[in-house]
Amino acid sequence: MHLFLEFNCVVILVVLLDLGFTAVINSDDEELPCPGSCLCEEEDTLFCNSIELQKVPGYWPNHYRKVVLRNVSLTTLHKASFKRFKALEELRIEECFQLDMIDKYAFKGLHKLRILAITRNPKLTQIYKATFSGIGNENSLKIFINNNALTHVQPYSFKNVQNIRELTIEDECVSFGKNSLSSILKLDFAVLRGVCHLAAETFSNTTRVHNLHISDSNFDLVTRAFAGLTHVNHILLQNNRINTIHEDAFGGSSTIGNLQIQTNKIIHLEPRAFAATENLGSVVFMQNTITQALRSPECIYNEAQKFVFSDNTLKCDCALKWARHHSDRTFLKENFCGREEAFKALIYYEPQGCPTEPPPIEEPSTRFFMTEEPPLLSTDAGNNFNYLSKHTSSTASSRCSLINWQLPIVCVLLRSHFTQYL
Repeated sequence: MHLFLEFNCVVILVVLLDLGFTAVINSDDEELPCPGSCLCEEEDTLFCNSIELQKVPGYWPNHYRKVVLRNVSLTTLHKASFKRFKALEELRIEECFQLDMIDKYAFKGLHKLRILAITRNPKLTQIYKATFSGIGNENSLKIFINNNALTHVQPYSFKNVQNIRELTIEDECVSFGKNSLSSILKLDFAVLRGVCHLAAETFSNTTRVHNLHISDSNFDLVTRAFAGLTHVNHILLQNNRINTIHEDAFGGSSTIGNLQIQTNKIIHLEPRAFAATENLGSVVFMQNTITQALRSPECIYNEAQKFVFSDNTLKCDCALKWARHHSDRTFLKENFCGREEAFKALIYYEPQGCPTEPPPIEEPSTRFFMTEEPPLLSTDAGNNFNYLSKHTSSTASSRCSLINWQLPIVCVLLRSHFTQYL
C-alpha cells in the first residue's frame, strides 16, 4: 500500500514538472508549485526572468504577495490580467522589451496592492484611458512609471483611482492630455519629470493632494493648466524650462495652500498669470531667470494672501521702465537685472536710450468745427456773430478744428467790428 502511494506521488510530481512547475516548500512542509523558468525562493514571491509569455497564465498559483516580471515576452497586459492574485501586494513589470500596451482595467481587483512599478519598458509609449482604474486598493498605493518610452498619457488614465501614497511619472518627453490626471481622490505625493506638454485641465476633479512636484521638464504653462484641482497643500515647480507662463495659468484652481515656483528658466511671464484663483494661500516666486522683460505691473498681479517675488533675474530693457515708478520698493530691491545691466538691483536700473514718449495732448474744453464752407463775412458785426453762433459747436468730443487760415480772419473782423461799439 505504501509503495502504491509513493508511486502516485511520483507520477503527480512528474506531471507538474511537465507542465512547467517546480516545487517550493512552505513553513508547514507543504509543497507549492512554482511556474517553470521562474524562481520562488520565498514562499510568497514569484520572480520570472527572460521567459516566453503571451499572457499571464491562468494556471499560475495565486497565493503570491510579490510578483516580478522581468524581460518576459509579453506584448500586452490584458484587462484584469492579475485578478486571481487576491493577496498580491507588490507587482513589478520591468525591462519587457516587447510590451507596448497596457489595456484598460489591467490591474482591476488588486485590493491588497501596495506597490506597482512599471519601469524600463522601451516600447511602452502610451498610457490609455482607465488603465489604472478599478484597482480598488484598500491600503495606500505607490505607483512608479519610470524610464519607459512614454510620450502620451491619455485622458482619464487614472479615473477614480484613490488613496495614492505616491505617483511618479518620469520619462524624456511626456505629454499630459486634458483630464489625464483627473478624478484622483487623495494623492499624497505626485512627482512629474520630463513633462513636455501640460494641457488645460490636466488635473480636473483631482482633490486632496498633499504635494505636487513638477521638475526637470520643458513645457508651456498654458491657461487653466491647473483648473479643477482642489485642496492642495503644496505645488512646486522647480528646475524647469518654461517657455511661457500664460495668463490665468493657475486659474480655476481652488484652495491651494502654497504655490512655489523656484529655480526655473522662463522665457515669458504674461500679465495676470497668477489671477483667477480661489482661496490661494501663498505664492513664492524665487530664484528664477526670465529672459523677456516684464511688460507691465500686471505680470506680478496676484490674488494670494501672501506673495513673495524675490531673487529673480529679469531682462532689463525699455519695456521695464514702469518698474522705476512701482510702489513696492521691496520688489525693486530684491530682484535683479541680467548680465546686460551687470546684475544690478532693479532699484538702481536707469533705462538708457529708450524712445521718449510724447507728452499727453491736453484737449481744450472748447473745440470748433465747420459744418460747411463759410460765406464771405460781411462788415456787419451782428450778422457775423449770428453766423458763427449757428455754425460752430463746443462739443468736447469733436476732433475737427477750424481751418488755420480762417480763424485769424474771423478774430480780426470781430475785433474791428466790436471796437466800433466801444
